[in-house]
Amino acid sequence: MYNSESYKNNSGQFGSLAMVKYQIVPLITDTLKPIYAEAKKAAEFDDVSVLITGETGTGKELIARHIQKQSPRKNRRYVELNIGKNSGDLINSDLFGHLKGSYTGATNDRKGFLAKADKGTIFLDEIGEAPMDVQKNLLRVIQEGTFYPVGSDEEERTNVRIISATNASLKNKILNGSFREDLYYRISDFEIELPPLRKYPKNELKEIFEHFLTEKAKKINKRAPWIKTDALDKILNYQFRANFRDLDRIVKRIFISQKVEVNETDLSGILDENEISVPKTMDEIKYSGALEALKKNDYNITKTAKEFKISINTLKSILKRDISKID
Repeated sequence: MYNSESYKNNSGQFGSLAMVKYQIVPLITDTLKPIYAEAKKAAEFDDVSVLITGETGTGKELIARHIQKQSPRKNRRYVELNIGKNSGDLINSDLFGHLKGSYTGATNDRKGFLAKADKGTIFLDEIGEAPMDVQKNLLRVIQEGTFYPVGSDEEERTNVRIISATNASLKNKILNGSFREDLYYRISDFEIELPPLRKYPKNELKEIFEHFLTEKAKKINKRAPWIKTDALDKILNYQFRANFRDLDRIVKRIFISQKVEVNETDLSGILDENEISVPKTMDEIKYSGALEALKKNDYNITKTAKEFKISINTLKSILKRDISKID
């Protein structure tokens, strides 16, 4: 849990100015321990930008808050903004602020998140969805520490640490022209990839599920139902397409069912078994993007490696199952 100030932006959507007085108690399993340990190391260098990747619901916000809590800026303001929820004008306003009358709906002067987070940390979720003009303005902030509020010709300064997150492949977006390569390198001094739940060992999944069940029972002051072995096995073999969000939803539905015991047949209305196919892992996303680029370049591996700014050996390792096609 963490304390936050809420605000309503001009689109009517709510955002969060998360303050430093939060207490996060995630369950750090063996899979996550080395990831959190590396994040702690990066946190100590507050001029290092961090890019967190992983599928939706893998805990990117939690690890961003962990980094902030371990950093020299831990007693400064921590601001979260989901880039993917608004249009370009509103994202620019959220980030950089605006002057009254600078666009339709701007009825008052407003400070942006970058000004509010000065000397603190800003977490930009879904960074891959940022329009090109927002990317250009962000690059100025990172390189020069300056920005212009929307509608203003007066430069403002900010000293802020940027943590970004994405569930998309930014390298693919660079290849298709929707993300700036120079911005990518500026926001990714240090990269953290979070695994999907289906990649966790079954014993860890069981531990996480029981943790969710126990915490939910405490929160609503109810006794947790007994999960029979057949039901538990089915839950642990579920694909968790939205990862922790899926797990949270499943636990909520278990409590809503008001069963004292839950067996496999009770799960028909709890597990969504007819949803879309399992999302790709980050390795599969990298593979798809690299293969697409390789085909575009007539299987010229040297040219493709240069486009990705990686070595030929690295590209070959990504494309290992099609290595026979490469000259």
